[in-house]
Amino acid sequence: MVQRWSSSAFTLIEAIIAIVILSVAMLPMLWAIRDSQTVRVSPILTSRARWLATEKLEDVIADRHATTRGYSYVVSGNYAAEPAITGFPGFSRSVAIT
Repeated sequence: MVQRWSSSAFTLIEAIIAIVILSVAMLPMLWAIRDSQTVRVSPILTSRARWLATEKLEDVIADRHATTRGYSYVVSGNYAAEPAITGFPGFSRSVAIT
């Protein structure tokens, strides 16, 4: 009578294949994690950008409702682009009326 040993363990080949697959997949995964940390946007910068955009939009709306300017004044040419905003380095604004 022949006894068969039933084992649910990994063989050496299976273990080596798993190590190779994990080592190949680990590098791109670490690069993705690094890139996500360097590219993320700071919530404070997002809040400042939203505030600056709202401020410019309020200027346009105020011009629209002004008795001296009115709707005909609201065209892109009357709102010059701001390549640099005082007190907010790294931010710029422009208006495009369509």
